[in-house]
Amino acid sequence: MNVIKFGGSSLASGSQLKKVVQIVKADAARKIVVVSAPGM
Repeated sequence: MNVIKFGGSSLASGSQLKKVVQIVKADAARKIVVVSAPGM
């Protein structure tokens, strides 16, 4: 099972969020994604 977590500065802006989406889509084995509080 592959679990990845993103939060804080990884979600602080629209451009950062797009990077997260690319990372998640790049590996089909990543089945679980955890998103915590966005940064400021």
